[in-house]
Amino acid sequence: MIYIAYTMPERSFPYMKKPTAVIGALASLLPLGQPLMIGTGAVLTSAALIISVPEKVNAESSILRNNLGNKKKENSDSLDYYLGKLEEIYDKEGEEYTTISYANEILKINPNSADAYWYRAYAKVEIEKYDEGIADYTKSIELGDNDSMTLNNRGFAKEGLEDYYGAISDYTLAIVMDRKNYLAYFNRGNSKLDLEDYSGAIADYSRAIKINRKYVDAYINRGFAKNELKDYSGAITDYNRAIKIDSRDALAYSNRGVAKENLEDMRGACADWREASYLGDQDAAQWVKNQC
Repeated sequence: MIYIAYTMPERSFPYMKKPTAVIGALASLLPLGQPLMIGTGAVLTSAALIISVPEKVNAESSILRNNLGNKKKENSDSLDYYLGKLEEIYDKEGEEYTTISYANEILKINPNSADAYWYRAYAKVEIEKYDEGIADYTKSIELGDNDSMTLNNRGFAKEGLEDYYGAISDYTLAIVMDRKNYLAYFNRGNSKLDLEDYSGAIADYSRAIKINRKYVDAYINRGFAKNELKDYSGAITDYNRAIKIDSRDALAYSNRGVAKENLEDMRGACADWREASYLGDQDAAQWVKNQC
């Protein structure tokens, strides 16, 4: 998602970071799932695994009882196998269709597996099948996945369909469930930015930063929103903070250069764009060529 700040010719365009989806394996849990933070912008979320294999309580022969028992264990082993494979591959690029296939195998054995619907939803959103991903996240929720981050992911999928109000609704529900869910605040800010509610976006980015003061993307996007409100000095302050946390974030340098350009500090703008270009930002490289 790219946000263009200007329509004037011969001007540079700042960009914003994309919304964030959840990255994390699923594990069996109590009915109310608890998110666990892992890595950068990543959350481990969980849903209860339900295995419903009927047992013959009035069986007339021990052979029948034994056969049912063996079948149940066989199904359980298959579920464990496919869930294990899903945990290994579901967030790896190029494994989306394999993830969907494994999830389908689980659903053949247990149509009420919230885990399988969650994994399949994640993969479908990755290949931009947003409608199908939303349907699977909804099914996971109906089956008892009450995790705040599942609502965050469904909101992310709605944002992919440009249903920004629907996305905001899901992010808000995620926040109600977990007030410390900084990704939901960040993503809600992005949806508000899409709706040109810059003040609302700034408020959400600020909440995300209050929870996670080292969240670089929130500083960058808050700086972008301030830039849209012509608060160029405020934008520079946010980009400075982002760079202090991660001195190799090309976008922070690139956007800070744009804010400096707006303040007619072309020497400072060019210095930032050169640094961004050195870090791999091709747009900044072009700006250096055209304006410095």
